[in-house]
Amino acid sequence: VDNFAIEKVACSAPGAPRIASVTQNSAVVRWNATAPAYDVAVLQAEDTIMTQYVAGKDSLVIENLSASTVYTVQLRAYCDEEEISRWSAPATFATECGVVSSYPWAENFDAITAVSGENVLPICWNYINTSTYSSYSYYPTVIEDGSYSTYSKSSPNALRFYSSYSSYSSYDPQDQYAILPQMSELGNKRLTLYARAYSTSYDATFTVGVMTDPSNASTFVPVASFTPASTTYQKYVIPFYTYSGQGQYIAIKMEAANSTNTTRGVYIDDLEVEEMDLNCLGVKDLVASQVTENSVKLDFLFEDGLAHDAEVAISRESAYDPSTALQTQAISGNSYTFNIALQDQSTYYLYARQACGEGEYSAW
Repeated sequence: VDNFAIEKVACSAPGAPRIASVTQNSAVVRWNATAPAYDVAVLQAEDTIMTQYVAGKDSLVIENLSASTVYTVQLRAYCDEEEISRWSAPATFATECGVVSSYPWAENFDAITAVSGENVLPICWNYINTSTYSSYSYYPTVIEDGSYSTYSKSSPNALRFYSSYSSYSSYDPQDQYAILPQMSELGNKRLTLYARAYSTSYDATFTVGVMTDPSNASTFVPVASFTPASTTYQKYVIPFYTYSGQGQYIAIKMEAANSTNTTRGVYIDDLEVEEMDLNCLGVKDLVASQVTENSVKLDFLFEDGLAHDAEVAISRESAYDPSTALQTQAISGNSYTFNIALQDQSTYYLYARQACGEGEYSAW
């Protein structure tokens, strides 16, 4: 026991306020009015964004709030002109979810408090997993780095998918979906994310798609699938320019484990949705071939199917960095052979990006 204090309680702190109703941009706060007047403070994160003096009332309509945002409200009482109480215990609420219309929009999961054995996702995210087996029914969920393991790309949190199957137990693994907040028109957007395998022993395939209804898996339309091969995070870029009008929800899906793939798992971190230049969409479907001890050939396609100029690069690093690239070359077309001495049994990474003129480029 420590820090005793004995004081005259001339003006007691009021009880915590009650949140009566919430919209995207407002909330109604109520309290038991036993004092002539109150200060009502509204906080976002730890910052006080508004304090309002209210006399002779037991409620306040708080306006000009942002959609999809968590707020805290506290009260203090004016018992007379000189006596002001301490602040009450806080009441926390979230405004209703709105459509994301400001870009870039990003999520790294680090502001989320992970809870072991429970489904925890950022505000305005949805998930689908109809498994009834409690150990796996809450995936996907945000998970925190542990004492001995680092799961995230940007510490401390990441999004984990996990599914297991056993013919000897009553497991009922189901497909899992993590569904981002509703986005405005997707036809000029792209998603960038980083992903790694749960383990190199397990299948880590995941699919990014669009949905019209975040509660109905049958509305999922696949856009691109990926299979991380290692426990090192890799970058993935998914454009949605051909999916205009086919859904305003971006979703990430991992198929359920089964008798062939008895365990599946993947970690995902550092998502960003951004607008993209429809005249500079970038490249896709990179293929390395004709590997010798002194060369390797790179082929790719441009996203729009037309011919453009490009830049290509080869590196020993898993993310492009001009300072560590072994060779970077401007080309015209969609094929290039790097003539460079390659070390036996070593890993190399090939990159390409569209050159769009006047110093403008797509993402690598």
